[in-house]
Amino acid sequence: MDETDPDDAWAATLADRDAMAEGYRERGWDVVTVTATATGIIERPPVGITYILPGEEATAIEEVGTDSVTDSSVYVATADETLYIVTELRATADERMILLAGSIPLADLADIAEAAREDEEFRTRFIGDDGAAAGAFIHEHPDPFLSPLSEDEE
Repeated sequence: MDETDPDDAWAATLADRDAMAEGYRERGWDVVTVTATATGIIERPPVGITYILPGEEATAIEEVGTDSVTDSSVYVATADETLYIVTELRATADERMILLAGSIPLADLADIAEAAREDEEFRTRFIGDDGAAAGAFIHEHPDPFLSPLSEDEE
């Protein structure tokens, strides 16, 4: 995901997410793919990103259950001052996974970067477009989310 045009970057983000989902499904995993319609920053500890999801996708997150997630991976790319993200949330024992595509302005992420590095954790929170909470997960390492900011600081 190294696109420079925002439309191309978003299309590549969705294509990457869908290709990952297909690979896991071929190995027998139950995969839920979701696409955030909007994002926001979580400013209170642990800091992170809130993803707003359409109702049916929020319901799918609730059905998988973020409390069964045991580990995660994060894939990022930047274009036009925006971070494009694919997040894997895996419930490995159950072979279930949530694959999320989203984006957020790098400036918003920069506002919470110091707190995330100090706390050494990063939260992913899901909210339905009706405002109802659908789940959350705490990542033990914020670096995958913040790596593009580190490149800019060098």
